[in-house]
Amino acid sequence: MAFNGSGVFYRVRNWVADATAGIKIRSDYHDAEDDGFAAGLTNCITKDGQTVITQNIPFNSKRITGLADPINPQDAATKASIATEIAGTALPLTGGTITGDLTVTGDLTAGDTTVTSLTSTGKVSAVSNTYVPTTAVDAAAFIASGSYGGGLTFIDGEWRGSIYAQSGNLSFATSNDTTPDTKLTLNNDNNHSLTGNLTISGTLNSNGVAVFGNIPINPQNNYTTVATDAQKCIPGTGTNTINGALYPDGTCITFYANGATLNVNNTESMFWRSPGGDVAGNRVLANRGICTVLKITGGHWVISGSGLT
Repeated sequence: MAFNGSGVFYRVRNWVADATAGIKIRSDYHDAEDDGFAAGLTNCITKDGQTVITQNIPFNSKRITGLADPINPQDAATKASIATEIAGTALPLTGGTITGDLTVTGDLTAGDTTVTSLTSTGKVSAVSNTYVPTTAVDAAAFIASGSYGGGLTFIDGEWRGSIYAQSGNLSFATSNDTTPDTKLTLNNDNNHSLTGNLTISGTLNSNGVAVFGNIPINPQNNYTTVATDAQKCIPGTGTNTINGALYPDGTCITFYANGATLNVNNTESMFWRSPGGDVAGNRVLANRGICTVLKITGGHWVISGSGLT
């Protein structure tokens, strides 16, 4: 029997009981008993490393003591090795100096100001009043400081990410100004002002919808619109279908029949709202006709234009 499955070793024979019962000593009984000893010892862990463990070992909340520090990736870690690793690579909660790049993929908070997705090789500091960044990197890192009472002026350099005016105003100016007049001011009461030109190299979004200086053109034939088609003009022929559920109220899309008639359909509404009354199904644009659709409340769409039937 050897071990019983719970770690208790059981003998096969009881020699005293055999003697009392008048059972003589037999070689086969001895072999069975010795085989049990051999099976039990074979199931034990040898201290010289011969044994290969075949199951997880439950330690019952006990410690393994005297371990060497790990060398290979799958070696067990000791408390000392973990402390050494943290000391060499981690920044303590009490503060320290970062010598390499700091990349934040979540939220970075300085004081009670949160900056999202900030990557910088410079410092992140909290300052008050006027601050002049010395480099573009320094300027980018300064985003995390927010605004601390009495106004804050940001001169030259780049800024990117989110900026929050905690108290007072957060202002931006340029160093070539002869007077420190403010060009952009973020107020903590949500009333913001801008003097001069604002240049945006990426996409300006309002409530998740792109805002354009000119109407973008997206020529498509027999096409179903996608979310980024909001506020665009779609020239085409055949049947162009509006995937209406993608768009918030207030979305406009313009269609132009470019070379032949164009059917305009909508997956969201059975009826088109129009001055002549609700119309079901496709609306047809004659060649060179143009119309604009507007999503209003309740999933309804208004359509109006020239050459529309």
